[in-house]
Amino acid sequence: MKRTIHLLIANLTIIFLLLLVSSAQAYSDDLNRFSITPPTGWTTEEGAEGVIVAFLGPQDPDIGIININIDIQETTQTLENIISNTKQSWSTTYSNYSLMTDKSLVINGLNGHELKISYTQDGTQFMQDSALFLDNDALYQVTYLAGPTTYDTYSNNWLESLNTFQIVNAQSPSNSPDGFNFHFEISGLPFLLLLIAVVAIFITIVVVLVRRSKTNSSKTYLPPPPP
Repeated sequence: MKRTIHLLIANLTIIFLLLLVSSAQAYSDDLNRFSITPPTGWTTEEGAEGVIVAFLGPQDPDIGIININIDIQETTQTLENIISNTKQSWSTTYSNYSLMTDKSLVINGLNGHELKISYTQDGTQFMQDSALFLDNDALYQVTYLAGPTTYDTYSNNWLESLNTFQIVNAQSPSNSPDGFNFHFEISGLPFLLLLIAVVAIFITIVVVLVRRSKTNSSKTYLPPPPP
C-alpha cells in the first residue's frame, strides 16, 4: 500500500514539474496579442530587425543563425489580397525566387495561409516558411528562416512551435481584474510525458480500488469462527 502511495505522489510531482516547465517555455508579447512556445533551448530577442520577437536557434553555415520570428502589421486588406500582394512583392524583390508551398492552414482554430519560398539575397540562398493570419485588422506573420543546409534539420522544431501559436484578444490585454494574466502551453515531449504520468496515475488508482475491493470481499465471506 505504501508503495502505491509513493508512486501516486511521484506521478503528481512529475505533472507539477511539467506544468512549471511548460509555463516557462510559453511566450506572450508585452501587449498580450499572441502566445507561442519557442523551441527548447532557443534564445529570445525582442525588437530584432523590425520584428516583434525572434527566437534564435543554432548557427547555419549559409545564413548565420536560423530563427523563427513574428511580426504584426495593421491592415484593412483581406487575407486573400495580402497573400496576392505578398507573392507579387517577393517575386520582384528577391533573386532566384521560387514559391514552393501556397496553401491554406488551420492552427488552433485560426484560419491562415502558408507561403514557403526559396530565394537569393546578396548572394546568399534562403529558405523561408511563413504562416499568415488575419485578426481584427491585424496581420500576424510567423516565419521560419534557415539556409538550405539546415532547413530540414530544424523543420520539426518550427512546426511544433507553430502549432502552439495563438492569437489573444488584443483589445483586452488581461482577462483578470488586477491586470495579471497567466498562460502556458504544453506540447512536444512535455505533453507526452504528462500524458504518460496521467495514465500511470489512472492505473494506480484502479489498482488501489481493485485491491480494496478484493480485501473487502474476502472479509465479507470469511467462514464464521468455530463454536
